[in-house]
Amino acid sequence: MTDPKAKLREPHTHTEFRDMSARGVRGFLRSSLALLLGLGLIGCGSSAPTPAHPTSSESARGLKVLGTVKVTIDEGNSSEVIFIPNTSLQNQTVIADNNVIPQLTVNGVCKGVNNAQNTYRIGACTFELLNNTTQPYSNLAQYFVGNPNRIGGTTFTELKTSAGALITDASMARSMLPSAPADTVLDSNGQVKFLYSASDFQVLTPAEARQLTLESVAVGGDPNSRVLEYGARVRAADGGRTLLPGSKGTMTIGWKRPWLGDQTIRQWQYTMILAVDPTGRITRAPGETTASAVARAQAVGATEVGFVGIDSDVAPVALKTVRNCDPLFYVGQTTTPCPTPLPVSLSAR
Repeated sequence: MTDPKAKLREPHTHTEFRDMSARGVRGFLRSSLALLLGLGLIGCGSSAPTPAHPTSSESARGLKVLGTVKVTIDEGNSSEVIFIPNTSLQNQTVIADNNVIPQLTVNGVCKGVNNAQNTYRIGACTFELLNNTTQPYSNLAQYFVGNPNRIGGTTFTELKTSAGALITDASMARSMLPSAPADTVLDSNGQVKFLYSASDFQVLTPAEARQLTLESVAVGGDPNSRVLEYGARVRAADGGRTLLPGSKGTMTIGWKRPWLGDQTIRQWQYTMILAVDPTGRITRAPGETTASAVARAQAVGATEVGFVGIDSDVAPVALKTVRNCDPLFYVGQTTTPCPTPLPVSLSAR
């Protein structure tokens, strides 16, 4: 009898992220989970582990943590999102234009689908954010938070099967990784149809993740947690990066995990931070070409293009190239530094 856990290495590995410009991931099923937030009342890798809490000298870039987002997903059923503003914002007096405490509602469900070979399952949730304040917010993003006390050091505080049985295997948690958006229906050959224009996948450098960890702890975050090096950006209704007062934005997060029959992960809880980043970045999604990512960056006026993997592709001179060869997906992970020199281009320009 085949050991079902052997499949954990097949559909999505950290090695795959190091060269995903060539192979990437299969995509994910788009679906809907809405999160309405009032935003004003809220507040290349290294082979050696990085310190959990950097010094304050790393905080010069101006990243700002607004608070913590705790999400509970029940695939195909209702889900829950709780926003906890950072302590400095919680202690502020509520003022007339309602820009200190968030207002949250959740609509819709997250859905999933198996690939044609039934080796993995793809799912996605789309969050909707409402700026009900009197000020614009630019470059909002949510980044995942890992903790050594969570399953396998990942962002996941709880994993369950469709029957509600708890999953505590660290390898299962670590096999559940971000995916790129795709159509809800496979093509005639059983292949995923990617929708890269809808991708909100975002990558951080190790230094940026350390800085956000410092900022999170400074405003009341868990001192045992670390901001991981991936997340998703928020896009405005016009596709841009600024949410004007009264406008809505969306953020799509996809997940890919092994298909293990009735032992497949179907319910999960995780923690993120909501942050404001003064730098506009568009990240090349798993499997996306560099040309596509650059076009997306240029269309919204971004200043940087993020790359994951070890190919040598770069953004045009007018855009800054930011690369993370092997992002940190869980606390305790030993990441691989970028090789020197980088291999030749693996994706079409």
